[in-house]
Amino acid sequence: MTEEMLAQLAEAVAGTAMPVGEWRFAAGLLDAARADLDDGTWLTVPIGHKWDSADGRVWLRARVALPAQLAGWPVDGMPVVLRLSVRDGARLYVNGEHRQTFRGPVGRAVLSMNARPGQVFTVAVCAWADESSAGQLVSAEVRLGVPAHSEALVTDLQDAPALIQTAQALMEAPGASELYSLPIDAIALALEQHFRDATEESQSRLLDAIATLAAAVKFDRVHVIPNSHIDTAWRWRWDETVQVVRDTWATMLQHIDEYSDYRFTGSAAQHYAWMEERHPDLFARIRECVRANRWELAGGWWVEADSNIPGGESLCRQGLYGQRYYLSRFGRISTVAFSPDTFGHCWTLPQILKLSRMSAFIFGRPSLSSHGGLKERELPSETFLWEGPDGTRILAMRRYYWEHSWQYAVRVKDPYLRDTACFFGAGDHGGGPNRPEIERYISATSASTAPNVFLSTLEDAFAGISPYASWLPIVRDELQHHARGCYTSHSGIKRAQRKLEHLLLNAEKACSWAAVMARHPYPADKLQRAWQLVLFNQFHDIMGGCSIKEVYDDAAAMNEEALGLASQALNEALRAAAGAWAVDLPAIVLFNPCAWPRRQLVEVTIPWDGDADSIAVWDGDGSRVCSQESKTGKPQPGHVTLAFEATLPPLGWHVYRHTPIERRSRGRRTVARGLVLENRYLRVELHPETGQISRILDKKKGVSCLAEGGTNLLVLRDYYDTWGHEIRRFGEVIGRFGDAKISVLEAGPVRGVIRVELRYGLSTATQDVILGANARHVEVRARIDWQEQYQAVKLSVPTAVESPTAAYEIPYGVIERPANGEEEPGQQWIDVSGLAPTEAGDVEYGVGVSNDGKYGFDILDGELRVTLLRSPGWSDHDLNFDNAPKPPMDDWVGREVHEVTYGIHPHAGDWRAGRLARAAEELNSPILSAPASTGRAELRPMGAFAEVSARNVVITAVKMAEDGGALIVRAVECHGRPARNASVRLPLLRKEWRGRMRPWEIKTLRFPLSAGEVEEVDILEFPLGSPPPGADA
Repeated sequence: MTEEMLAQLAEAVAGTAMPVGEWRFAAGLLDAARADLDDGTWLTVPIGHKWDSADGRVWLRARVALPAQLAGWPVDGMPVVLRLSVRDGARLYVNGEHRQTFRGPVGRAVLSMNARPGQVFTVAVCAWADESSAGQLVSAEVRLGVPAHSEALVTDLQDAPALIQTAQALMEAPGASELYSLPIDAIALALEQHFRDATEESQSRLLDAIATLAAAVKFDRVHVIPNSHIDTAWRWRWDETVQVVRDTWATMLQHIDEYSDYRFTGSAAQHYAWMEERHPDLFARIRECVRANRWELAGGWWVEADSNIPGGESLCRQGLYGQRYYLSRFGRISTVAFSPDTFGHCWTLPQILKLSRMSAFIFGRPSLSSHGGLKERELPSETFLWEGPDGTRILAMRRYYWEHSWQYAVRVKDPYLRDTACFFGAGDHGGGPNRPEIERYISATSASTAPNVFLSTLEDAFAGISPYASWLPIVRDELQHHARGCYTSHSGIKRAQRKLEHLLLNAEKACSWAAVMARHPYPADKLQRAWQLVLFNQFHDIMGGCSIKEVYDDAAAMNEEALGLASQALNEALRAAAGAWAVDLPAIVLFNPCAWPRRQLVEVTIPWDGDADSIAVWDGDGSRVCSQESKTGKPQPGHVTLAFEATLPPLGWHVYRHTPIERRSRGRRTVARGLVLENRYLRVELHPETGQISRILDKKKGVSCLAEGGTNLLVLRDYYDTWGHEIRRFGEVIGRFGDAKISVLEAGPVRGVIRVELRYGLSTATQDVILGANARHVEVRARIDWQEQYQAVKLSVPTAVESPTAAYEIPYGVIERPANGEEEPGQQWIDVSGLAPTEAGDVEYGVGVSNDGKYGFDILDGELRVTLLRSPGWSDHDLNFDNAPKPPMDDWVGREVHEVTYGIHPHAGDWRAGRLARAAEELNSPILSAPASTGRAELRPMGAFAEVSARNVVITAVKMAEDGGALIVRAVECHGRPARNASVRLPLLRKEWRGRMRPWEIKTLRFPLSAGEVEEVDILEFPLGSPPPGADA
């Protein structure tokens, strides 16, 4: 549309306006609409006059006398229209006749279609004020239309400028230009002809052109979603959030009562559980509204969780406990995953969501641009199909919960779609939509100049999009990055999370073993409570490390409760299971929580008053096992901790006996002399000044794995905010730990341990470097007492690998990324694989680094770096894009003792050939032990509880079914390659599943404890393809 045409329309519609400036005002009257009413004693007020709700109903009256001309145009025979703007709505009367009731900014009435100079009209307006805002007479004017033969043309011409401006906004959407440009051009031609001819035929053409554009504008359907994203805890503690949820949702129920079209979308099962426990009356009202389809359950997770840091099984449990809570309380589940504020999303999420019965996903971050204007993530469309590495697809839409404009929603809509959506309502600390916002959208619903705008739900919005999903672009990638500093901020909450995840999974496995082998009662309630506590702390602002300090005090208390519940369940189950063997005492039973055979060093503490060399360890076949005393932990009076290499079957047990002997055990000694550890596979050398590992030689392949300089604990400048907004990488190294003191701690036949003590500033670090007699990797147990601020610490492992492929473990998957030095999220391991030089030439080779609680990494060429800690302010949102110095702080994140165990894994080939995923899992899931007691079952001293045939399929979880009567086994393809003849067998149940698995596929199997076949189910433990039991029809 040209500027000339806008001017022409303005002249036809608005340019001939005459203000109505003098009004009479009175409050509290019941009826003042009559034309002959005497208002001479009323207050005289100007345009802009305001009133409040205390005035109750108010009346405004004015008399309009038509002049001979308006803006040079003769009035005689012309249509004349009154346009009135009153906040927040009114009833309009002309000469005592009711003409219009309007909510929203503008009302209008035709005074005459055939005006005569000198005509007088009495205008009366009944108005009111909303409780939250003042009423106001904003504007009032008389307008002259172009020559017309019907009231319709006058009305349409008044709407035309706004209609065209709407169309111009819609034209910004990709591919939408022609849909609106042709009708606009037709209006321009018809308007020009009607100004010239002023005939019924020219009027008809103009009406048709405007109607065509109006129909094009109404083609779009905008689902406006009333919502309040409420942070479970952030800059306030969780008990305050309970009240915020209560107040916000109570207000939403009032809106539902007041507005017949109003519906609300609320998320997070934890929030509903709070209401059920603390505000049962409000909860009952919500249940009624859910049944009446006035309240939508969004986001079938326990909380709006981070999806980079929790493990794959944790994300499954978010859906399991969230969706089953919804089903048990409301008779339905959520179909839309809801993560409007989470800081990025792992690539494997589509499958996890789909298996949790959510087929659509709405998210806000990464956004198109961040706080500093940095482009976080460009997408081919704001609505798309998101495909995970296993091939699962879900509908996805990026919308910002703070973006309340339907114009924005239409502007970013895919051109193939009619339906789009936007949120409105205050969030973070609650609030939700207010009355003016609601009434604005209710008014837009009937506006002829807007698209088809209506209050709706996420489920209805995606239902409108779903038929056209095949036309949408496909995104086959993770959705990153936002706030990269959150991968590391508050490392304590992250390490606790990792430990508790594995503790709970191991407890479930042990309780399952005990239930089958010893008929031990399965503690379902305790384990569920522990999981819910762990899931709570996965809320993105807690797990991201960007909440206030008091939130982490609460999180620590929750973690302590979860630890107690899980530890009790684990220990009781192990003791019950350990009593299932008839063995000679004293003995210990070792349990392998991993789904593959293990030959690994274990440390077992047993009662013993003598010398460690006067005790012998025997395996289940009666063979002597080489052992030595462990000196890495704190000694316990009357006990000794033995280190020995144990052999265990997958998800199985092995009974070891220990007896006194008179002579010292003999065996091959690991060389641990001075600065060198060596076995038949590796030679590890430490630098005398830095204390770091300067060389790792793979003796079988002839590869010196590390680049010049060896490993280091680097200190980096870090004045960024807590979130790390705009960080791409931590780059500026300002120091490193040094001043090394080195001592040999253990040099026995089982392993060698060298302790290195280091300093930096006011901080200290201790690293125990460990090499087992048969180990193919180096283990390092580090402890850092950190006292610095505005600095970060990274472990640097520079490798000799050239042309590397960088791989990172993610929840239930692996992703390859460019080795460009950018900070990336990961889980238990990272790896570079490529070529490494030897005397015989280059060989395919790689080096991986495993860890037991870190999530921020970067890889630049062949150097792997693990971000061990950061020390920003608590919930510091002071954006500092240039990393400029900040004032000193009295307290800060990370000022504590940090512990981490990491492994350095040289290997031939890629990470698959190096079995890095298994090695990292073994680091995080140590072998479990329990003292044996008098047995009552005839079980072999070594056996497997579960077996998997394919090497690329692992069992990640074994638990009792939520409904009882069966064991649930979760299996995952872990190499990104199909498993064509996979089998999962539980020998003690004499049951087996056989089938195929796609690359990265997650399968959940239900093994009945009694009669019945193995059944494939979803994450919610319901049969695939069937409706959830108990769901509303």
